[in-house]
Formats: sequence, C-alpha cells, structure tokens
Amino acid sequence: VREPYYYDSCMKDSVYNKASIIYKIKGYEKALKKVVNKVRKSLRPNDLIKIKFNTPKIKYLGKNLYGNLYELHQSIVLFTRMGAEEKRLITDVKFDIVYYNRFNEEVARIKNCIYSFNKGLEPNVSTLWLTPDYVIKYYSNSIESEGYEYLRKNINFYSTRKEKIVSEVKKVVLSDGTVLE
Repeated sequence: VREPYYYDSCMKDSVYNKASIIYKIKGYEKALKKVVNKVRKSLRPNDLIKIKFNTPKIKYLGKNLYGNLYELHQSIVLFTRMGAEEKRLITDVKFDIVYYNRFNEEVARIKNCIYSFNKGLEPNVSTLWLTPDYVIKYYSNSIESEGYEYLRKNINFYSTRKEKIVSEVKKVVLSDGTVLE
C-alpha cells in the first residue's frame, strides 16, 4: 500500500494519491524479440509439454513356462502445453513414462512412447485427450520385469497419488518440422 504523497509540506490538505512512474525503452519491440528468442533457444522438450496420466491398469493374461503373463496399460488424461515464447505448434511428442515409488526412486519405465496431435498443440493450452493405452507385456518371473511387478503389487498407491507417474519428454516436433531434443 502506497502512502499519500504530500506535494506541499506546508499544507496538509494537499494530497496527491495518483502518482505513477512510467518507464519507456527505445526499441522495445526489438529488445523484447531478442529476449524471447534467447528464451526460445534455451527451451528443452520438457519445458514445452507436461503430461498427466491415469492410474495404470494391469491385466492377468495367463500362466506358462516363464511365469504369469501380465499386461500393463497406461493411458494419458491431459497434455498441457507450456512455453508461450515458442509460438509454433507441437505436432508430435516422444516421451518415456516413468513410475516412482514413495521414496522418489524409479521403479519402472515405458520407453519411447509417441503421440501425434492431429491439429497440433498450441501454447498455453491444456487439453483432455483420449489416447490409446501404452501397453507393456511382461512375465512375473523375469528379472527385467521387477519394476512392473512392483507396480502390480502396489497399484493402489498410484491411484491415491502416494506414488507418482511422470513423463520425460525426449523430443518434440514443431509445426515447421523442427525437432527439438
């Protein structure tokens, strides 16, 4: 809160409340463009898009020589476009889905997921998307499936958000064909 400014110290009644300071810069548009371009060039894929996931679902498919066969289904609920400095649309995104336990340790990962936006995703937009599930099949006895088994046994923690699922965006394709890595 600004104190009233008395412009005549001899007269206490003379108060001017609407004082303001205006700053002007020569070549404002040029200076702004320079700053925006510098920010734009420093952006990385994770700065441009955030992805929110539904709770994973795991389906039992049967048993065989290698153990129980399961299918992990992961769907996306929301894509949020960040980085208003970058005006070009995002047409494609390549990302990993990473599962963390409550100690913030990575337990599993679905690699190299790709999603293409029909009309492109513009800056400052959050959109609900009906995406196909990203699916991983695994055997319970396989050493490579240890993380997926952890997910299966602790699936209720992911639904209550005690454990988290995040995206690591690796690449985005912009509307002019530029690939940002």
